[in-house]
Amino acid sequence: MKRFAVLLILLSLFIRPVRPACAAETVTFWHAMDGSKGETLNRLIDEFNATHDIKVTGKFVGVSETTQDRYKNSYNVLFKELLKNVSKGTPPDISQIYENWTSQFIMVKAIVPVEDFITTAPDRQELSDMVPAFLEANKYDGKLWTLPFNKSIYVLYYNRDMFKQAGLTPPKNWEEMSEIAKKFSKIDKNGNMTQWGLSFKPDVDVFSLVLLSSGEKLFDEHGKPLFNGEGAKKTINYLRGLINSKGAIMSFEPQKDFMDGKCAMFLDTSSRIGSLQEQVKFNFAVSPCPSTSSGKILLAGTNLAMFSTSPERQKASWEFIKYLTNKENTAKWSMETGYLPVRLSAIQSSDYQAFVRKNPDNGIGINQLASGVVAPKVPAWESIRGIMDDTLFDIISNHADINTSLDNAVSLSRQLISNQ
Repeated sequence: MKRFAVLLILLSLFIRPVRPACAAETVTFWHAMDGSKGETLNRLIDEFNATHDIKVTGKFVGVSETTQDRYKNSYNVLFKELLKNVSKGTPPDISQIYENWTSQFIMVKAIVPVEDFITTAPDRQELSDMVPAFLEANKYDGKLWTLPFNKSIYVLYYNRDMFKQAGLTPPKNWEEMSEIAKKFSKIDKNGNMTQWGLSFKPDVDVFSLVLLSSGEKLFDEHGKPLFNGEGAKKTINYLRGLINSKGAIMSFEPQKDFMDGKCAMFLDTSSRIGSLQEQVKFNFAVSPCPSTSSGKILLAGTNLAMFSTSPERQKASWEFIKYLTNKENTAKWSMETGYLPVRLSAIQSSDYQAFVRKNPDNGIGINQLASGVVAPKVPAWESIRGIMDDTLFDIISNHADINTSLDNAVSLSRQLISNQ
């Protein structure tokens, strides 16, 4: 009996219970992609999950396309949710974020730099394949914190049928825009405009676009805002002049004006191409954004950031970010959504080149990348955007004094910058 007991003890030293296989690491990915773009993104997520021992759960955080409030923006909703969850200690593992959001999240140690995960020669080599303008925008104090994802650049959309009928070609610079826009003006017997050349939003993006593409700057080399400088005043007077000449109107829905045939042109990012192709009933085309030879063209779109979660989830998040931005997937994402590929090899690939030959409008943004520049990366930019939106509307719509309004905007902006 004693021998039997001893045998059981000895066996217990060598026999261990069978442990279940490790479950796949689960990470959450917050994004603002809805509609057909959301469908493409979800398919990429599903393909990743099927080929990796990692489960990515995508979550749309924004305003649905089917119930969209024109005064709301999905990215604004995403940003507010990120701020709320970071403060509660419940951030996602990965999220889309803009450059100025990155600055804020770095300050509060809410995200981790992707550079810390680039430890192999192949990964370092992959970085050299990124579009330089996109990659540089993801660096802060020389360190790479995020990777580009759904990137685009501003272009000019125009009604090809209207232009053909008028015997005109799209404007190459802002002087030509002034002359061409007013040629599309139509006024009824009651003095109401029924058609015009250009619809534009009275917001900081259009202001920045015209300013930068004219060779001016938003900030000086010391990081001080130049919104009350001569370049800014010239830009606002230019926009007011377009309206006064009956060549343009200020609109909160320029794309709708364009689709309804009320205007011949509107300015937006290259990411709109896909949705317009699905909805517009007439022939339209894309032209480079009007600019000077020294001008810069405003880039748009977000990047992918990893939040400060566990080391295991960060490692899994990095695998997904690499997958989403690899050559094949950034090309696929671009061809299906209208965003630009973030890799040079994807742009040069035979599939993408064939796609551009068949869809030349999609190549217009690519040709402008050498002049691309992102909006200011200062943490206060998100708040400054609101200040400038209100200021521009007040000047253009309510005829507020331009000098006083811009001086006030700069004063408020400097206070925000000094407090960041």
